[in-house]
Amino acid sequence: MILKKDQLNEYHYYQTLEELAEDYFAAGIYDKSENIFLKLKTIKSS
Repeated sequence: MILKKDQLNEYHYYQTLEELAEDYFAAGIYDKSENIFLKLKTIKSS
């Protein structure tokens, strides 16, 4: 797996997720990108 939360601190984990979502978006994989952005939005509003 590309990303394992236990190997990164919280800040870097979420930063990596955001970059992954941007990469998916740039590649035209909009459903995966949207799912990650929605997850991040939920986390930020908590």
